[in-house]
Amino acid sequence: MRLKLFLLLLLTAVIPSLAQTTGVAGTVVDSNTGVPVSGATVMLDNQGLQATTDPSGEFRISTAKAGDDMLVIVAYGYQDVTMNVNIVNGVIDNLGIIKMLDSNLNNVFYEDQNDMLFDQNLLEDEEGSAQSISALTGASDDV
Repeated sequence: MRLKLFLLLLLTAVIPSLAQTTGVAGTVVDSNTGVPVSGATVMLDNQGLQATTDPSGEFRISTAKAGDDMLVIVAYGYQDVTMNVNIVNGVIDNLGIIKMLDSNLNNVFYEDQNDMLFDQNLLEDEEGSAQSISALTGASDDV
């Protein structure tokens, strides 16, 4: 009886290691400084799978299906990165270092309950003409 129990436990421990994992992995860094980008969202667009980069900028999606997909990386303060990937069954493809460009987001310089200041450069219409804006100080929604 002990031998059967031992073999059963051994079998249940070995089976998960035989399962093939398929997906992508890599490291996301700032293109200017080389500093890891922590907290970036990495998605396989067609499959709806995603992961978040760890403090060292590393990510891993290991539950993907084989085939072509679009990898999308989104992080605050950076331009989105999109790249085609070919996922091979049974392989975790290490994409290496992926560099993200700074997006120079300056949407809001200061914000509190009563004041909000905007960057004039970001207030352009579709043709690129700057829109005028008046000061938004002291506004209140309280009625």
